[in-house]
Amino acid sequence: MTDPSPKLRGVSDLREFFRTNQTPVYFVSPTAFNLLGIDRWVRNFHYVTYFDSFEGSHPNVFVPADRSMTNVTAGAYADLPLFLFHLLEYLDVDYEVDIGEINERWSREASVDVWSQIIIKETADPVELLTQAPPTGIYHLSKDEAVAFRRWGHDWHGISGESEAFYLRILAPGDYRYRGADLGALVTRGRLQTDDNRLEDRCQRWITGIRAKFAGTPIVRQTPEAARPPSFKMA
Repeated sequence: MTDPSPKLRGVSDLREFFRTNQTPVYFVSPTAFNLLGIDRWVRNFHYVTYFDSFEGSHPNVFVPADRSMTNVTAGAYADLPLFLFHLLEYLDVDYEVDIGEINERWSREASVDVWSQIIIKETADPVELLTQAPPTGIYHLSKDEAVAFRRWGHDWHGISGESEAFYLRILAPGDYRYRGADLGALVTRGRLQTDDNRLEDRCQRWITGIRAKFAGTPIVRQTPEAARPPSFKMA
């Protein structure tokens, strides 16, 4: 009979447990966006996605041939991302932490470390076959409102300020763009929405700049030809 695993006590034990995890964990989703960056914390964590947002360059993202945003505040990443507490329950790990103390610290630090995310959708009616789409990575918003690709990146950890954002591509060249389609997801520091639930000017500039990097060929619906009369007589 094997001895039960020792009880984990405190955040440091939890971090060590995930860094040395031997159990493969697979997150299956259309994209890796909701848990992007968790593989930095959990050994043997893998994403199985439908959309190839990273063009094969992310080592832990698998896209089959047939093919809630994690808390990103400084307080959460100083301890553990919120999702890892759910994973502890799933793995049936015995642990003990001061939840009240963690909640109090996170709520205090969240007030000074603000992040926002948006899903950029297609709003035009015509259906197009995309010939160009912005790649996943870190983008910069200049003072003249131009959005430019700055550097490649797996997630938003490298964002230096509100003038930078991480963009995760959903639709790629060869995909169809149509009204309501998800084009991509964008994460940046600061608020993108006002207190009365309107988009900030900075948010509008990000959306306009990212959308300008798409190009496509309109899909023309062909009208079926009218039936031709028979060219011969039955009798």
